[in-house]
Amino acid sequence: MKKALLTVLAVIAALLWSGALRAEITSVTLSNDTAGSLTIAAATTPTKATLTFDIPDFPPHPTVMTCRLRVVPTPQPKPPRADQDVSVLWKDKQGKEGQVGQWSAYSQTTKPYVAELKPEACAPGSRVTLTLQTESQHTSWEYYGGAASPAANRPRLIVTYNSPNPPRLGDSIDWNYAEPTGFFATPLWQGAMLANPVSYDGAVYVVAACASPNNGRCLYRVAGAGNVRNWPLGFQVTAHSFAFVTAWGRLQLITENGIRSCDLTTLVALRSEDKLVCDATKDGEQITVQAKETPSMGPDGSLYFKNVKAEGRIVARNPKFQEIWRTELKFTTVSPIALSANGRNAYLLADIPIEGKTAEKMIALLRVDTATGETVMHEIFHCGSKPVPCGENDKVKPDLKTLLQPAVASKVIKVQGGESIVDYTFVAGNTSDTGVLQLIIYEPCVPSSKPCPPPSMLWNQTGTVSTAPVLSVDGNSLFVAQGQDGTLTSYDWYNATPQSTGAVSNPVGQALKSLSAVSSLFVDGSKRVYPCPKSNHCEFTVDGALIGYSDNAIYDLSPKYVPSPKGATEVWPSSLKTGMIYSADRVTAPAAPGVKAGDRVILKGQRIGLPNNFRWPLGATLTVQSVGPASQ
Repeated sequence: MKKALLTVLAVIAALLWSGALRAEITSVTLSNDTAGSLTIAAATTPTKATLTFDIPDFPPHPTVMTCRLRVVPTPQPKPPRADQDVSVLWKDKQGKEGQVGQWSAYSQTTKPYVAELKPEACAPGSRVTLTLQTESQHTSWEYYGGAASPAANRPRLIVTYNSPNPPRLGDSIDWNYAEPTGFFATPLWQGAMLANPVSYDGAVYVVAACASPNNGRCLYRVAGAGNVRNWPLGFQVTAHSFAFVTAWGRLQLITENGIRSCDLTTLVALRSEDKLVCDATKDGEQITVQAKETPSMGPDGSLYFKNVKAEGRIVARNPKFQEIWRTELKFTTVSPIALSANGRNAYLLADIPIEGKTAEKMIALLRVDTATGETVMHEIFHCGSKPVPCGENDKVKPDLKTLLQPAVASKVIKVQGGESIVDYTFVAGNTSDTGVLQLIIYEPCVPSSKPCPPPSMLWNQTGTVSTAPVLSVDGNSLFVAQGQDGTLTSYDWYNATPQSTGAVSNPVGQALKSLSAVSSLFVDGSKRVYPCPKSNHCEFTVDGALIGYSDNAIYDLSPKYVPSPKGATEVWPSSLKTGMIYSADRVTAPAAPGVKAGDRVILKGQRIGLPNNFRWPLGATLTVQSVGPASQ
């Protein structure tokens, strides 16, 4: 294997395309005050409280959809406090103060209170000062302040933005490959990696030991074999660290005793002498993350991870590295963490020790609110040979030894008074001799006097599960390798037709083919499934490449058109379709591509041909990628 994949020869026309997916970005900002508590009163001497927040901004400067102030009251004294209405005041740019929100505190509860604020009070990139006051006579309430412990009790703004994001990446990609029958399997880079590679702006970035002169730590940008640049990091990175990258080029790195964030957009000239700007947590930060307990990153760059040095709790850090919450539960082991489509909920399978009973444990699926840390737990069981749902006496609690990453399908459904998002969560794991694959639903909580419905199991399959379940891009189909021979099985689990929308009861799996020595599965926009070799980890990059990597090498494993086993392959499409990747040893574009403004196409191969009379319309995007031949 000799040459490489990701060299981008040309990007023609628009940098943005009108079909870009729109997504929510929710970010949590803690107040700047340093008090342990604050008081709001209208007694003999009225008392106001003031909270200041620095609201983050995210390129390309999104609009604010919602802004919520969350405060937590301190424990109730005796006798209980009288009910209190609180107004939230804010001064606009002209200095005029007005009410932008309110909440009502009731003496019979000590739950957190949330005030919906007017979006104009939470402008991105601004410093916001809020005044809290009450006119409820003879009342005095105390709330936790910015220095409260635990961190989940601190006042916070939960701001949701509406912002264009690129297509998602990881185990599925919106791009479609045109009739692939083989793979490129060409090397990109070799070296001792300290963290998983990530992709941004047409290249792969990886942290590794510097080649010279002092064996420090370097960030490598790999845009093809021979097209490699590196920059010294100036800080230590331990093996088996975890890397992520935001849509706007912030590299987030969780390493032993610290979190680092580097700005990839400063590398504009792509020269080794370009300055790499990195931020860091304070020295001595106590963080240890296990190799198989993969963390997750939210759309705003917040990180969620199980920290061994936090007694095995799940910890959340916002982009400023502030701890915004940690779970009350402690865990022995957890699965890799998965997020819902909007990033508002984190899901994980967990092995939970039972307090006071060292020999006992519980396997449960957890949903954690990424803004507050509030947790809903569902113990995993199956019904044996009984149909779903089953009675209490028929429940079997499997002792799962392997916890696989959940797959989450977020669906919009109609509820009383509007619409709500339901998370359908597929969980899988293995015992010593068998396994389970289940669908768990978290129903929406419609405001009422009744408590929210608990999560419930919709269907269950038993048997060994070889890979973590993977959803199609539309979320309506599930793919998983099952059984001792690793049979690739698909489930059309969700009916999205107007006549019948919802989860299918106990869908029948369709066996597609047997897979051997496979570590994971990947799905493109046309529901075509690609296996990742057992000796590799794999992921899609933003620009459609499927890369594989081990501890010391990165390869392009992207699919390509191979109609016969002999000689070079060629693709001569008569027209080009948007969202399609045309990949072969040689690809020749048609003179009249047949695309329009907003369309996007990738041509990928060892030789790319553009006819002399080739014309590309304004507003469409064409990316040309060069790939070297695989070594023999």
